[in-house]
This record gives sequence, structure tokens and C-alpha cells, in this order.
Amino acid sequence: MKKLLLSLILTAAGLTAHAADYTYFVIRHQDGTATILSASRLHITFSDGNLIASSSTVSATLALSDLSAMYFSNDGTTGIEGVTTDSASGETTAYDTAGRFVACATSLTALKQTLRPGLYVIRTKTETLKTLIR
Repeated sequence: MKKLLLSLILTAAGLTAHAADYTYFVIRHQDGTATILSASRLHITFSDGNLIASSSTVSATLALSDLSAMYFSNDGTTGIEGVTTDSASGETTAYDTAGRFVACATSLTALKQTLRPGLYVIRTKTETLKTLIR
């Protein structure tokens, strides 16, 4: 675990030097989904076995055991803000990168199983996620 943490810290330190050239920071999860953050004012820390990444607009906490990859990219999101739902309260809904309604389901797991590969904005009762489905 210490070797993994040290290698992640060294990787993050090396990437920091070139982060200004990129727009997004992508955290890839073991299940194939991704969390995408703006590289603007990006701050990455490691605490209690977690990676904590925060940017000027959002933050994410991820267990290191769930981390598959992390990298900077110029492609990944359209900066969609304030997505509203057309469905009943409590349902999980998905929107494409243009903000158009795609699908809804009763749970996040059920919704992910119905989506084709691509980038989606998924809204649950408590949060909004940008998710890449492979």
C-alpha cells in the first residue's frame, strides 16, 4: 500500500509540471467509469487510503483500491451546468453531452446497464455525476 501511495504521489508530482497544458483531470475507476474534473485550480491529496481531488468547481474522493488510472486530458466534458430532470423524484436520469435526456431508471446500477458506451451526465436524488460508460 505504501509503494502504491508513493508511486501515485510521484506520478501526480510529475504530471503537475504539465497540467497547465490540459483542460481536464480524469480519474478512472476499477468498474470502468470515470470522474472528470477541471484542471483549473486542481488540488490532489492522499489521506487514509483515499485520493482527494478538488478543482475550482467540484471535488471527488476515491478509495485508492478503486483507482484504475488517472491522467490529464483536453477532451472529456462539455462543461454542462445545472441539468434538470424530467422524471419523478427519486429516479436516476442520464443526459448526453448536449444536455438531452437519454434514459431513466430506479437506481444508478440499473441505469448504467441500459446505457450504450459514451459520456453521460447522470443525476441521482443526491448528486450529479459525469460518467464514461465503456
